[in-house]
This record gives sequence, structure tokens and C-alpha cells, in this order.
Amino acid sequence: MVAKKSTAATGLWVLDEGDSETTKSPQIIKKSLARLKAKRGFVLLLHKGYQSGNTIIIGFDEKYLYIDKPLDWPGLSSKIRMVFKDEAKVWNHFTVRVVGVSKDTLKTIFPTELFRLQRRENFRIKVLRGSTASFSQKGDSYKNADIINISAGGVLLSLDHKSPIIGNHSDDSIQDITMKIVTAKDGTDGQGESLSVAKGRLVREVFDQENKRLQLGVEFFANSNEEKVLLKYVRHLELEILRRGITE
Repeated sequence: MVAKKSTAATGLWVLDEGDSETTKSPQIIKKSLARLKAKRGFVLLLHKGYQSGNTIIIGFDEKYLYIDKPLDWPGLSSKIRMVFKDEAKVWNHFTVRVVGVSKDTLKTIFPTELFRLQRRENFRIKVLRGSTASFSQKGDSYKNADIINISAGGVLLSLDHKSPIIGNHSDDSIQDITMKIVTAKDGTDGQGESLSVAKGRLVREVFDQENKRLQLGVEFFANSNEEKVLLKYVRHLELEILRRGITE
């Protein structure tokens, strides 16, 4: 899919090929910054090897943006990514260069392009190869299903299984969902995240003819504690997406 072209004057968000929408509209960017400043909304600053705690925007004008300097600011990179959530609780970010540093303030150029993650009720995030899941259904155990993507509300699996699991049966519930998410880039050093949900249901079952595997869409029936852990981890993955492209 090719992203639709637009100009800054239209004030429209443009859908990218990846996970984001983007705008170059000065009006939209100024409105977002003004909201953050007025409400003292928290922002995070990222660069390679660094993530700040919550900080705030002090002010901005046509050329520059002024940010409350984090206490642990390392000053090792002039290129930073500023990340925040908008009124719809959707992650936004832009990348700017630091052009001045004082005792308590970072001065950057004014951002010319603003990105936000696509609006979805449950944003699905691809995981690294080697991430697997297991579950049980009607007393049968299914193991080593590949995880394709995950959200706070469910997971998409690929299973080496030729016949349907639900078939013509009305019972689509599953139990004991356990997921091992690979976090190391090479997937060989034992790092990973373990997540579990006691109950769920199969909402999609399609046989992938090309790969000869069964694809399963799973909806979680998470309790409050399980949901809290899932949300925390998915937010972590969202931040990892926002880190992409930071090379300095």
C-alpha cells in the first residue's frame, strides 16, 4: 500500500505504509504543543541509549521549542525524539535537534513533522520471530504456536496444525494461554517476556494455504491483574516502535 500524498496546507493526517500517520501541518503541530503546554502534559525524550522520565514543554515560538531539561539529561546527542499521548490517548512523536542547553532548559528547533500511531481500539504490534504461545481447548493442549502480533485485547497465532480446532463445534473458548515474547534481537540469549491469560476465545480460524499452517485469532478474557500486565507490556512495545529511526 502506497501512502496517500498530501500537502501541509490541507491539515490532514496521511497514512504511512507502517504503523503511523503523519502531518506537516503547522496548525496541527502548534495545536498539539499548545495543549501540552496549557495542561502541563507529560512528554518523554528519547535518543539512542536514553529515555527520560516525565518532563514538560515550557514554551515555543515560530522557530524554537523549549523543554524542561530532565535532571539526568546526558547531553550526548543533539537529535532527540519527543513522545507524548494526545487527548485520545494515542502516542504521538516528532524528532528535532537540540540547539541550546541551559541549566534547566533544552532549546530545540520547531518540529516540522508530527507522527502518531494509527488509531485502533487495540493496537496490534508485531513481535520478534521465535515468540510462541500455548493454550488448551476441550482438554487438548496446543504448544509452540508462533505469535504473529499481540495487543492488550488479543493475539494472532500461527499453528502447525492441519485440521480446524473449533470446526463445527459451538465451543470456541480456550484456557491457560501462556505467551513467551522474544525481546532480544537474535532471540538466543534467554531474554524474553512471559505473559499469561487464564481464559480467552477463538474469534478467527483460517488455514494459510501458502505456509500450510492454521492461523488463529484469539480474544483475551483478561481479569484486572492480567489486563494491567498486558497493557503495561503493550505500551512498552509501542515505545519501542517510537524508538525506531533514532540512530544518534
